[in-house]
Amino acid sequence: MIKALTLFGICLLLGGLLAAYSFVSTASETGVAQTIQVRGIWPSDVVITPDGSRVYVTAIGTHNVFVIDTKMNLITDVIDLWEGGFYSAWPFRLAMTPDGTKIYVANMMSDNISVIDTGINRVVATIDLGHFVHDVAFTPDGRFAYVDLGWNRVPVVDVSTNRVVKTVRLKKRDRTYTLAASHDGRKVYAVTQTGGGRVYIIDVSTHRVIDRFNCREVTIQGNQGIIAISPDNSKLYLPSGIDGTSYERPDEGVNKVFVIDLATKSVTAEIEITGGPIVMRLSPNGQLAYVSTFAAQKVFVVDLSNNTVIGEIEWNKVLAGDNERRRTDLRDMAIAPDGSQLYITGWEADAVLVADLTTRRMTDAIQLNKIMTQLYEIAITPDGKWVYASAEAVTKGAKSSLFVIDTSTNSIVDEIVRSRYPSNPYVTPDGRLLYAVSGNEVLVMEVTTNKIIQEISLGDTGGFFYDIAGVPGQEKAYVTDVRGEDVYVVDLESGTVVNRINVGWWPQMVVVTPNGSRAYVSRQNNPHDIGGLVIIDTATDQVIGTVAPPIGTGPNGRFDLLALTPDGAYVYWETSPTYVNIIEIASNRVVKTIDVSTQAEREAGNPRGTHPSDIGFTSDGSRAYIVCGDAYYVAILDVATRTIVNRIIDVGMEPVAIAITPDDRFAYVTNKKGENISIIDLATNKVVGSIPISKCSSTLP
Repeated sequence: MIKALTLFGICLLLGGLLAAYSFVSTASETGVAQTIQVRGIWPSDVVITPDGSRVYVTAIGTHNVFVIDTKMNLITDVIDLWEGGFYSAWPFRLAMTPDGTKIYVANMMSDNISVIDTGINRVVATIDLGHFVHDVAFTPDGRFAYVDLGWNRVPVVDVSTNRVVKTVRLKKRDRTYTLAASHDGRKVYAVTQTGGGRVYIIDVSTHRVIDRFNCREVTIQGNQGIIAISPDNSKLYLPSGIDGTSYERPDEGVNKVFVIDLATKSVTAEIEITGGPIVMRLSPNGQLAYVSTFAAQKVFVVDLSNNTVIGEIEWNKVLAGDNERRRTDLRDMAIAPDGSQLYITGWEADAVLVADLTTRRMTDAIQLNKIMTQLYEIAITPDGKWVYASAEAVTKGAKSSLFVIDTSTNSIVDEIVRSRYPSNPYVTPDGRLLYAVSGNEVLVMEVTTNKIIQEISLGDTGGFFYDIAGVPGQEKAYVTDVRGEDVYVVDLESGTVVNRINVGWWPQMVVVTPNGSRAYVSRQNNPHDIGGLVIIDTATDQVIGTVAPPIGTGPNGRFDLLALTPDGAYVYWETSPTYVNIIEIASNRVVKTIDVSTQAEREAGNPRGTHPSDIGFTSDGSRAYIVCGDAYYVAILDVATRTIVNRIIDVGMEPVAIAITPDDRFAYVTNKKGENISIIDLATNKVVGSIPISKCSSTLP
């Protein structure tokens, strides 16, 4: 009899909406591939059973744990931890008992541990700990679990009863970040960031701190990685340097694994690891170590006999069709008991990567969230009849398109397919034409027929053209080159580029005031400077001013949000993962900086930020709806008081952009990783529908 796979409402996320499904192949007991509907966002941790037959993976963004058959590298089950709300659970890390019968899942936001029985793959108990739960380490005999709360207390759990039997107290100001048990089961090591890396030694027999020391040679910059203990219990390996490293600059930061001699309590070696080392795992024989990285797109192989890097496991074609960003941020790893395979969680890729340790090559990608297309920008016609949503193909066989939606039926009525995705659609005020950027061309589309009537070349400059804005009263538009220094001026009548305005590195978004006199261009933080806002006189196409990012709000923002109020009096500009700045047009000064994150998120540490990515204003300008991409919701701003109303509208997975109907009845929100568009009723501020744009059915290799 074929075992029936339980179908969870994984896609019934955020407000109970049914998102567009991603179909991932699974296997039955007959070995025949089946498909189940599943979503898995931001996989962060992975463990493997003692017999090597199954892998368990946590997915923070969708609050679930995936079970993978290692023979076929197929998903066989999904364990739901959803408790309602984006910040409800966040299963960050997990640990398996040595006998493989139990898994403890550390839920960061719900302050508890979910206990999974691996015999039935279900949660059988919950251990409430009342504080941020970051990590778990079992003693080798499986009797006790030590829990990292990111605090000065380490609870000790009796695994047989799932109850806390002791709390180990550290110094008042110390905060644990990572811990591990010695292989002989006698000690547990807890590392804090205090003093550059303070190490606590806990006696397992008494559950008491018996020693602590500072490694003053250790240079900590931000987050430490997950530690490892040598097989003979003589050394502790501490990865360090995630912060300071970025996707664009992987060689910056500390970028080291520190080797700490536990007898002398000193650093005896420093292993250079480029790209922000995160996790270090030792081979079964203890001779080699594998180190994952945040930004290097590879796993480093280290010979522990001399602490030197002897190899690299790099990305190859296992995730074909995806962009470079999704090839970064490799998190935890699990090594097969026989040392043949390495399983790696790819946070940005929403996948578990498989590497052959004999050849040191990645051989497979088990996708937890198989996306055909990613939705981005959205536009609506002045009469509110049509919505246009741009989508980028990310998987082989998918299409980059501009979807046309009839708002009377909320259905897709047309699809304009392009070889490059048509970004930032812009509809002229008269509703006659639509402009969008596709590759090195500006597309001109007739709205009544949805036909491309002109393709304006921007030249073969190798630029990455992104945003476009028309200038009212003038037959021209501005186009940004995200990886260059120029804004291109396009004469819409002749269909030619007539000028290039140097605004500084990496111009991203552009808006033009309703009277057509000024253009504002946001510049991303880049290798040369921290970016900023550039002001252009549209009559002369000259830069007439700049606005620097306010102190304390960056420069780590992507500057995606740039919008004008309906009356043209203010510009809203995002400069960090949580802040939106209001700039007065008359003075070009920042008059208010708004923290979009909620009080609950700030108290919880808000680890990812909200990332405001777009904003939509009601026609009278009284309310603003801010899309928070990293928090999966839309926040409502009272424009008069410039405060966030205490209402959060849960939408889909990683929302990007918003368009509000002219009659202020509905808002349409694109969900990048949900492959759907959420519809919000603005009278009730509730999601009342969803428009799927992709239905993919495929079998993984």
